[in-house]
Amino acid sequence: MKYYYELEDILNYDEKSIRNWLELAEGKKLSELTVKDLVFYNDLPIRTGNGVYIFKENNIPLYVGNCVARNFVERIPAHFDIRHNGWFNSLLVNLINRSLPKKLKKNKTDDNLTQAAKHAFENLDLILINFPKYDRLAIKRLEVYLRITLKPLNGYKHKKLVKENITIREYLNYDDHLQPQD
Repeated sequence: MKYYYELEDILNYDEKSIRNWLELAEGKKLSELTVKDLVFYNDLPIRTGNGVYIFKENNIPLYVGNCVARNFVERIPAHFDIRHNGWFNSLLVNLINRSLPKKLKKNKTDDNLTQAAKHAFENLDLILINFPKYDRLAIKRLEVYLRITLKPLNGYKHKKLVKENITIREYLNYDDHLQPQD
């Protein structure tokens, strides 16, 4: 089950091909995810462990996030804090907002968060996109690109890409050696 990708695997994708790729990418079922899966892939260490992650349900992207301040093993589990005063459980909050009537959208209760977490573990898959070298700006730019093009629950409703059919490589302004261009 492939859930781990390196940045170079997707650099030449544009809006249409990144959506097609995501539909075909299996992902790791959250109900089967272990801490080891966030540290190793096929028994090889995930270095740097910084990059972008996608939660999807039935091949539909629901949430795109980044790991710049923390790595995958630190960031992914934080989404599943079921306390109403948890400050990094934005995936669960987005799931609540999707399923509740408008008047209850701000109802971030322990019960609602618990139900959202159960739903996530039963139905969501995880995709990791790792950066070979830590590059805070490029990671954040990839997250923006994916939030614009994939239109997840936490996407940008009114943002557009700078030009049509722009590849991820062009958007990040990367050359063939995965180094930012000046």
